[in-house]
Amino acid sequence: MGTVGAADLEAFRKRIFARDNLYVGVVGDITPDELGKRLDEVFGALPETPELKPVANVQPVLGKTEAVDLAVPQTTIQMALPGVMRDDDEFFAAYLMNHILGGGSFTSRLYEEIREKRGLAYGAGSFLASYDHAAVLGISTATRAEKAEESIAIIREQLADLAENGRRRGTGQGQGLCEGRLCHPQSGFLGGDRLDAAGIQLDDLGIDYIDKRQDLIDAVTLDDVKAQAEALLSAPPTIITVGPAGA
Repeated sequence: MGTVGAADLEAFRKRIFARDNLYVGVVGDITPDELGKRLDEVFGALPETPELKPVANVQPVLGKTEAVDLAVPQTTIQMALPGVMRDDDEFFAAYLMNHILGGGSFTSRLYEEIREKRGLAYGAGSFLASYDHAAVLGISTATRAEKAEESIAIIREQLADLAENGRRRGTGQGQGLCEGRLCHPQSGFLGGDRLDAAGIQLDDLGIDYIDKRQDLIDAVTLDDVKAQAEALLSAPPTIITVGPAGA
């Protein structure tokens, strides 16, 4: 493998950095005219377009298991499932579903089952990653090496439960995803999607996104959330573990 030198970095900069793919977020006491002049001073010399190769859309590889043998005290567990593109009409339904599964920090199923009930890990969670050409729902945790298989089994159980019937064991028939203050999927949802100025531009959400975001969340129904649970969590996950072999 060759080394990367200053000349390589400079060549990369010249090829990639351009006005066409530049996103700038500005907050502060400045007028549009003043900002335009500043931006021209800083970025005006960049080429208009970058030298980029076309990239095809890709789907995550599912149903695979990879174990990396590494002599460390803990085993890191990563899982991948299908995701939802940011411009998909069902994005917020998937986002709220993920909030219940593992994105809701201390209120999520994975956190409660893996950390609170069993003390297997410091934390466990899930996330939606939406890129330009791919989307994935990821799950991650780290536990004592001898508890890795138990942790994976718990995650699988939660995925199956949400995908198949969307309710906790012990809740009444027909409760669906009803879980205390999550009976309404928007309840307690603080959100973590892009709210910064540059992020809104990167995702092409529109200048009015902050004003209309809450309405988009409120429009999601419990049935919408259930549908996304079934659609995304029924797929066989790819599982990657890094830790001692045979633990």
